[in-house]
Amino acid sequence: MRIFGEAGMSAATPFAAVNPEAGQTPDGLADAVLASLSRTRWGYLRRPWGFLKTGLVAVATAGLMPLLVWPRRFASAAVVDEQQLWHLAEWMRLRTGRSEWADLRDHARQLRSITAFRAIYIAIAAIALLAAVRLGAQSRGDWILVWQSACGLVNHGRFARFGGLWMGLLSFGYVLHWFDVGRHAARVDLFVRRFNELVAGEGVRPVKVAATGWGFDPVWTVAALVAAFLGAIWAIPLSMAGVVHRRYVWVTMRQMRGDLARRVRVMLLQHRPPLEVRQARCVNSQCRAFLKAGAAFCPRCGARAPAEQ
Repeated sequence: MRIFGEAGMSAATPFAAVNPEAGQTPDGLADAVLASLSRTRWGYLRRPWGFLKTGLVAVATAGLMPLLVWPRRFASAAVVDEQQLWHLAEWMRLRTGRSEWADLRDHARQLRSITAFRAIYIAIAAIALLAAVRLGAQSRGDWILVWQSACGLVNHGRFARFGGLWMGLLSFGYVLHWFDVGRHAARVDLFVRRFNELVAGEGVRPVKVAATGWGFDPVWTVAALVAAFLGAIWAIPLSMAGVVHRRYVWVTMRQMRGDLARRVRVMLLQHRPPLEVRQARCVNSQCRAFLKAGAAFCPRCGARAPAEQ
C-alpha cells in the first residue's frame, strides 16, 4: 500500500466473492456482511501508536514522523469502514427494496474521503524537511542544533525563525488530522443514526456510536504540556490528534461494528424459518437419553438403538 494511498477492495475486505449486481441472493450477501462486521479488528492490523512509541518517535524526529504515518493508517481504517457500511446498506436494499437504503448506501461512499488531505500532509513534511536541510547547511552540518531548534530548545537568530516555521507547520498538520478523524467519526455517526431510523420496525435496538471526544487524556495531556513548556508547542496538537485517533480505532469503530453485527444477526434469525430437528432417544424407558446420529448403542445404558426408518 502506498503512503496516503487508498486500499483496494480485495486487499481490505472479504467481500470480493460477493457481487450483488450478479443476481446473488440477499442472504448470501448477509452472511458476508455478518462475517465482516464480526471481525471488529479488521482493517487496522497495524495498531495505532501508543503513548511510549509516540513519545520516542516524536522526540527522535522532532514531531515529524507521526504526521507521516498516522494519516495513512487512519485512511486504511476509513476505507474499510466505507466498504463494510456500503455492503450493509446494499444488503438492506436488496432485502427490503426500499430506495432509502440506496441513499444510505451512497452516503457510505463519502467515508473514503478521509484521504482528501494527503497532499497537504506531504506538502507540510516537504517544506519542513527543506527548511531543516537549509538550516543544517547554514550551520555547517550541526544537525543536533537543528533538532534542538525544531524542539524549541534554541531560540535565537535564524534558529528562532526555523523553529517558528517548524512549530507552525507541524501544529497545523496535527490539527488537520484531529479534524479529519472527527469529521470521519461524525459521518459514521450520521450513517448509524439513519440506519437506526430505517430499521425501527425490525424489532432491534438502536446502535449507539461512542464519541471520540476532544483529544484529552491524562497521560498524553500532561506529557504534551511538559513538552510545550520546554518549547515543543507542536506536542499539544500531536497529543490531541493521537488520542482521538486511538479512541476511534479502539473504541468507536470496534463497538460500532460489533453492535451492527449483532443487529444483522437478530434480523437474520427473525426472518429465517425455524428448523425442526428430531433427535432419537434410547428405547429403555428408564434411560431415555438422547442418541447421536448413527449411534448403534445408547452411550448411557448400552441398549441397542432403534433401527432407522
